[in-house]
Amino acid sequence: RIEYSQFNADIKVENSKIKLANSSKWPDVVIGGGLSTVAATRNSFIGEDFSYAPEAYFQIPIPIFNRQQGPRATSQATIKLLEAQTVAFTNQVEQEVSLAYSNFEGADKQLHLFLDEVLPEQKEILSLSQRSYELGFIDLTAAITAQQSALLSQINYCQVLTSYFQTIIDIERAIGKPISFNFSQMQLDG
Repeated sequence: RIEYSQFNADIKVENSKIKLANSSKWPDVVIGGGLSTVAATRNSFIGEDFSYAPEAYFQIPIPIFNRQQGPRATSQATIKLLEAQTVAFTNQVEQEVSLAYSNFEGADKQLHLFLDEVLPEQKEILSLSQRSYELGFIDLTAAITAQQSALLSQINYCQVLTSYFQTIIDIERAIGKPISFNFSQMQLDG
């Protein structure tokens, strides 16, 4: 899922921040040089009796209080938090996948019950009731009741089929990508 990529990217950013803080804890050494003018006599006018002397300097700041401990500690704490969030998210995804698959198994059993037993029996009952009505063994009310029962079974089948496909969508949502499924193996013309 995309959330894992985000967690990994955030951890890489925090590791980069730690590397930056570690490189910043060493002082920046400054070395310089140049020429300076020195007056030869005290009462000389500008431009007279000056001499030039070479000059070099060396500067090393000593960080006593700022050793980049704050940014490093903050980044290390953020990494631990991101790792904990990754573990929690993994647990959440596992639960979502487990629940979605459990719902899928239930919907699959219901669908096969309809396909294997309910719809064929309902078709046979409807056929027998129509034949009985045509032969005069049952009245119109009984034939209509059988037809109403068959239509109700078809509606229930459509609801079970909708539930079945919804469980497939729930699995895809839980794993974060589409799954391939061969619908041609199913008999959906009940």
